Amino acid sequence: MSKKLKNGLLKVTFSHILANGTNSCWFKFKEASLQYLCYYWRSKEAFRYLKIYQKLDDGSCGPKIGYITRDKAELNF
Repeated sequence: MSKKLKNGLLKVTFSHILANGTNSCWFKFKEASLQYLCYYWRSKEAFRYLKIYQKLDDGSCGPKIGYITRDKAELNF
């Protein structure tokens, strides 16, 4: 069974420049599994990698707890 991640932030990096002028953007999530995040983001053609961060109570970005690339995914907690 895949462990559920709760209240986190994702910094997703793409292989092209986005409308915001960079090649990355931030997303927040309430609940997701590492398996689902891998399935969803790896299906995107321009996806390069993402970093998973803990979301602090004040809404800011906490420590990095994992990452996903095209070939590997890992949680560090």
